[in-house]
Amino acid sequence: MAEFSKSDRADEVETVKLLELLYGRHFRVVFIGSALLALQQLSGINVVFYFYSNIFKSSGVPSDIANMFVLSFSMGVGPVPGLLLLEIFPSRIRAKAMAI
Repeated sequence: MAEFSKSDRADEVETVKLLELLYGRHFRVVFIGSALLALQQLSGINVVFYFYSNIFKSSGVPSDIANMFVLSFSMGVGPVPGLLLLEIFPSRIRAKAMAI
């Protein structure tokens, strides 16, 4: 517990400025993380989730298969960019980098 408490206090003392994330040594990591989430959004998956019943019904796919598609995406590649960001961002910059 003492080690966790010590590491928690170290994060508070060592703050990261926003400009350091955008122009400093952490720029590459923040850019890669932002690009991953942007590509996920631009893939159109939100549109598929919102209109999946209409999309699959008009293409002749039964609703139970359309539901398995949504479930497989949610349990498969869907959360990968969000989980990957937690791994590539150092704990020191994680909160501000995720906000960007």
